[in-house]
Amino acid sequence: MSDWRTERPKLMLDNPEGVKSEYLMTFLGYAPSTPEEQAQCYQIFGETPNGFQMVGRSPGGYIEGPNIKGVIHEGADWMTIRSDGVVCVNCRNTLKTDDGEMIFMEYNGYIYDEAENFAQRWMFQGESFPDCYFRTLINFTAKADGNYAWLNKLVCVGIGKMDPRGGYYDIYAIK
Repeated sequence: MSDWRTERPKLMLDNPEGVKSEYLMTFLGYAPSTPEEQAQCYQIFGETPNGFQMVGRSPGGYIEGPNIKGVIHEGADWMTIRSDGVVCVNCRNTLKTDDGEMIFMEYNGYIYDEAENFAQRWMFQGESFPDCYFRTLINFTAKADGNYAWLNKLVCVGIGKMDPRGGYYDIYAIK
């Protein structure tokens, strides 16, 4: 009889090519661009035991890909800036497609750059950081019998950039 505590099962599938993905869409979530917009969009909690925390409501944006096009109807990012400078994002958005369907989008991830005070400079001063590390894990929920029900079965990743307009990234479905 085998001892399950000491034997290691073969966990890797026979997949010499690694993880495969398919491009789905590009997402651009606008950032507030003026101090007045920032005052309306940001709820700042400040330093907490977990880091500097805030919520940022999205003033809008869009999505566009081969099989989908629309706008960010509503959205907000719950952000924590850790002591090591990494921005942890926990976001929820409702998307409205050009054909009128609503889609719920949620994602978690990390944004990071080696630049000093990167997060504060990006969020509050509108600086651009095109080479920052910006990765998210994304899930969608669409109407079960709608045109975008295919999104309900996907695990997706976002690979992004930050600039003064906001966060924009390409979204890929993991095959």
